[in-house]
Amino acid sequence: MSKVHVRHIKAALVRDFDQLIDMSDYAKASDEQREKVFCTRALAAFALQRFADVDQVQAASCVVDGSNDNGIDAIYLDQAN
Repeated sequence: MSKVHVRHIKAALVRDFDQLIDMSDYAKASDEQREKVFCTRALAAFALQRFADVDQVQAASCVVDGSNDNGIDAIYLDQAN
């Protein structure tokens, strides 16, 4: 994947999830660390949006990323299925 592709993906994640992803646990982190964590959380929300067919707000609210979570970044429970 080229750097151009990565920039486009990042721009889309920022556009869609910038004000929706909770970053309060990284308030005192460096800009570089906040950016990295935001991108992983937004990517998890994006995956839920696409695969679980939920809106951006609901997808962002399902993000549970944190340290020592064994790689789990989001949880969504589909009550109907």
